[in-house]
Amino acid sequence: MHKGLTHASLLLILWCWLLSSKACMAGGGQHYPNGAEGFLCGIAPGPGLYLVNYTTWYSASSYRDDSGDDIKDIDFHVNVVAEAPRLLYFFDYKIFGAIYGVYLTVPAYYANVKLTKGAFKIIDDSFSGTGDLVFSPLILGWHYKRLLHWIFSFDINAPSGHYNGRHPATTIISRNIWSFMPNLSATLIVGPGIDISMKFLYEFHTNNQKHINFLGQKATLEPGSELHIDYAVGIPLSRDLRIGINGFFYQQLEDDKINKKNVKNDRGRAFAIGPAVKYAGEDWAIILKEQFEIWVKNRPKGNVTWLKIQYRF
Repeated sequence: MHKGLTHASLLLILWCWLLSSKACMAGGGQHYPNGAEGFLCGIAPGPGLYLVNYTTWYSASSYRDDSGDDIKDIDFHVNVVAEAPRLLYFFDYKIFGAIYGVYLTVPAYYANVKLTKGAFKIIDDSFSGTGDLVFSPLILGWHYKRLLHWIFSFDINAPSGHYNGRHPATTIISRNIWSFMPNLSATLIVGPGIDISMKFLYEFHTNNQKHINFLGQKATLEPGSELHIDYAVGIPLSRDLRIGINGFFYQQLEDDKINKKNVKNDRGRAFAIGPAVKYAGEDWAIILKEQFEIWVKNRPKGNVTWLKIQYRF
């Protein structure tokens, strides 16, 4: 990919690439954590207060180009550990026949990004702190008999976390933009309790006026919109235990723009699949998931581990 370039030119390209945050996540604006939802995600619970805690670890040691090929002449690593407690409340009344709820999530995380070219260390950046909070003022859940369930939610990410465009580790969860995410989750129950669940989310953003351009100067980034699809198929082994597969599909739909100029051939894409298990009691549940990325371009290729704990007060 970089044949014929001098070492100095290559280092400049790699440095600018990191400053644009592309080595951290595809798209200049992605907030939604791919693969967060899974089994029975279309079923709204009954009225009450819930704590849903998401713990995730993402690790990648490969970065894919626009053709989906590994960029082999660099040594790239990214590790992210995030903790995202969510308070979720459903009211004891209905709107349009749907149960109504709201939620608030304040994530905390640790991130490390490393990039080297031979003996040259281009980036070795780490950060820990709070990320951008996410909330929903509108969650509506419907049930059709016991077969089909669906939830509509309008989620909003606020730029509340620490962001510094010159430090890639800070830009992984803190994006310095508002993101708006209408989404629909659905669960179909078939056979002896088998669930087929999917979440469809469209994400669009405001502009980031503190982005760092290829000259190391502040610029205005207009992130392209994105599509996220989480999926899972669960098979009950008993009343409390469910196993199956899960994963996600991600596609950036529009080019990013820097100072109103399109960033060409840089739309991110990823597909992931892996095993999942859920163990639940009357008022609680524990879900463990692994997701392996296998179809990736313009972003890191790695794997994600999820531990999700739900509790009803």
